[in-house]
Amino acid sequence: MEALEAPAVDRILERLDAMDRKLASLEQINALAEQAPGMMAMFTDMVDAQSAAAASRGVDIQERAERGLHLLERLTEDATIEALEALLDLTAQGKGTAAMIADIVDEQARELELEGVDMGKGVAQGARAAVRFGAMVGDREIGALQSLLSSEALSPQAIGVVSAAAQALVECQAVERKTPGTLSLLRAMREPDVRRALDFVLGVARRFGNALDRGGPSAAIVRAQAEKVNRRNV
Repeated sequence: MEALEAPAVDRILERLDAMDRKLASLEQINALAEQAPGMMAMFTDMVDAQSAAAASRGVDIQERAERGLHLLERLTEDATIEALEALLDLTAQGKGTAAMIADIVDEQARELELEGVDMGKGVAQGARAAVRFGAMVGDREIGALQSLLSSEALSPQAIGVVSAAAQALVECQAVERKTPGTLSLLRAMREPDVRRALDFVLGVARRFGNALDRGGPSAAIVRAQAEKVNRRNV
């Protein structure tokens, strides 16, 4: 009998311990429940104080809350979530693109350094030159620059002609020059290169005279274009 009663006693003791633990938990819950009204009152006082302070600054708490709820509603819409996800994808791609650009810039900087070019000094001087150029340029200069850019002066064909003329000038400067006589001039007129050059000069003279007769670009046109740019910027 004693062997049978010992386990029963142990079970009774275990149940009593469990009941004690539950009672202890209930006592803690009861203590918290007793403190809850005071805590709620303190929280309410804090909210009232913050609301009063906000109201003194002209802030409508209720309006702010309604706007916040409206914003939250819009943020949780399907279209907004899809747009945010797309933006996050672009941001992730942008990090890779930025890293690639940084690598390219670093590579170019190393190449310039090997060539003896100080990239930092070049950037600083370029910025200084840009600032000085901006300070010197006004509406009149902007109009003239637009006229130049819209003309044929910077076309590839015009640049090619100017480059050929510059090369001829440099080559002539490098050789010994003699004063030609009448017979030398007549003989030179029979050379194919000279004849081509004269034909080119005569063609330019004809077309230039025609342009002058029609009224080519003038200072008045440049001023008119500058005034147009100024009115557009106002």
